[in-house]
Amino acid sequence: MTRKQSCQKRSTTGCRTCRFVDICTLNSIFQPTNVINRARRVKCDETPGTCKRCKDSGWKCEGYDFARLSNLRKEDRGIMSSLTLYRASQGLPGVGPEEKRGFAFFQHLSIPNLTGFFNTSLWTNLILPMSHEEPAVTHALVAVSVLHEDMEVRGVPLVREDLACRRHRFALGQYGRSLAILNKRRHSQDPKFREVVLTCCYLFVAFDLMRGRYDPAMRHLKQGLAIIEEAHSWESPEMVSTRSPPIAKPLQIALTRFRDHSYFFGLNPNRSAIGDQAPLSEYGFSTLYDARNALDDVVRGLIVLMIAEKQLATDDHGADRLVALFKMKRDIKRQFNQYKTRLDYSESHSLHIQDQKDLRGLKILRLHHLNYDLVLESVLVEDDRSLLISHVDGFRQILDLCEQIANSFQDKSGSHSRPSLVLEMGVNASLFFVFWKCHDFSLRLRALTLLEEWPHREGPWDSRRLVTFAKQTLDLEFDMLASSSDPQAPMRLEISSLEVRDDKMESVIEYNIRGQSQEVLGQRRVVLLDEEASGDSTLSFCLRTQRYIHSINSAC
Repeated sequence: MTRKQSCQKRSTTGCRTCRFVDICTLNSIFQPTNVINRARRVKCDETPGTCKRCKDSGWKCEGYDFARLSNLRKEDRGIMSSLTLYRASQGLPGVGPEEKRGFAFFQHLSIPNLTGFFNTSLWTNLILPMSHEEPAVTHALVAVSVLHEDMEVRGVPLVREDLACRRHRFALGQYGRSLAILNKRRHSQDPKFREVVLTCCYLFVAFDLMRGRYDPAMRHLKQGLAIIEEAHSWESPEMVSTRSPPIAKPLQIALTRFRDHSYFFGLNPNRSAIGDQAPLSEYGFSTLYDARNALDDVVRGLIVLMIAEKQLATDDHGADRLVALFKMKRDIKRQFNQYKTRLDYSESHSLHIQDQKDLRGLKILRLHHLNYDLVLESVLVEDDRSLLISHVDGFRQILDLCEQIANSFQDKSGSHSRPSLVLEMGVNASLFFVFWKCHDFSLRLRALTLLEEWPHREGPWDSRRLVTFAKQTLDLEFDMLASSSDPQAPMRLEISSLEVRDDKMESVIEYNIRGQSQEVLGQRRVVLLDEEASGDSTLSFCLRTQRYIHSINSAC
């Protein structure tokens, strides 16, 4: 006679311990590397705080999920299943199926996005292996993965945290779990713990940027950079320490690149934090990796110069300091020229361009070199817009390179497979720079069009937000032109700052209007960040643009 097993409906909203138990905690002696999860065949009593059933049974209650993804709307589930090409296997990190699925999504879909510009060992050789061993890294990685999936489902919306969205709540819960695990281990003597913290720090920066929280992202970045700086002091010859192994080079490079790009978002590192430039070599580059690092060194010299320019107004020895800065500018210009010579030589002699991705990476290096070279031209110049009139060809080259890079993501069928999320700088900053500084209005409109055609995020550079700011800037220029009694009077709009308010609903644009007699009128405008509410319809926008171009041509 077959014994009938009594069935009891298991809770789908209970604590994590009642739903899933990691039996590695029970038999880690026999299976130290095999991660297997099974469900407890009990019904959680869902007692607030700590499950009573876990407490009575001697289990440690892991608490309740802030949000789960199993009850998404039917239409969202259809989209998500079409995005997820790989089923989460039992060997993946994570406690529940949602975490495993998030990890699988990240491994098979997010990483190809994140490495869309350059091949890097950071994800495959460091972060993914660490996530199999460190729960804090696993939770942080899943948080990033869920937000990336939400970007894909919604079609890359203007980034704003939305706690009404189940994915955002689930991602926030994973983020909180990662922080809690790190906090519990803050006094750990594990020599690898420092690298775990830095890896989580890198993922936290990405997570906060993706949800539009720039201030927390900058705080995480500053903490990570402080850890790296402290580690370097301990690794100096006079303070040798054997407590912790050296920090992985790819992780250091990734965080310092975040720092360099974040300078344009209010992060002002001091001179010692940036460090000294590596001596320039006269030989070519053997790999794109070497070429990127060499360009980073030259760009850091430019950032030091820009920081010094800001401090010039408060310097008691301003005249002497200005002479030194002009000499520094000439030295950096020589380094940019030398870099271009090395890159040209390497392309024809030592660099091995094997596929479309390598060719794309080479074009990105040329794009960034040209972009930063034009930025250098505007340093220590009072009226940089007038100076850059003579560099129209350079702006046109930037747009050509951006267009080639964007079109390089075509597959064999001719359809685009452009990434929606990249953590490194690509084309967004360069396109916005052309719109911001170029005198040729047709090139500015072309830059705006290219930004609109590829909605995506590159670290802190969100194309949707840049498009919104660009259209608001054009609106201000239209209004300035309409209010002028003399359309041919040389009036100029100077944007001094763009700020997003904490609620992410509005932005503040501070600008100056400089008249013919050089008088400056400070202005401030608060605008909606939603693209639909922030600008005119496409037809109205085009009509105003045509009138604007006509008025410019009449004034010339």
